Amino acid sequence: MLINDILYIESLKDYIRVKTPTQALISYQSLTDITDKLPVERFVRVHRSYTIAIDKVSMIDGNCVEVDGRLIPISREHRQEVMEKIYK
Repeated sequence: MLINDILYIESLKDYIRVKTPTQALISYQSLTDITDKLPVERFVRVHRSYTIAIDKVSMIDGNCVEVDGRLIPISREHRQEVMEKIYK
């Protein structure tokens, strides 16, 4: 799997699910750990349970972003940073 293939990463308590166009991989690590290792100009934490690839956002609808047909919530805590990164 290449970093360019990542659509979003979802937290599953002690695990994460890394979603790509062709597969979903489960790994034992925290969302914070993997988000900290990703390039900040390409990925943003949008919710306590999600990190998304900025270039994979197809639409923003209120407090959600759409990535690969899935609506992902944007928390109030992360909203300003998300909007700045998407619209820069």
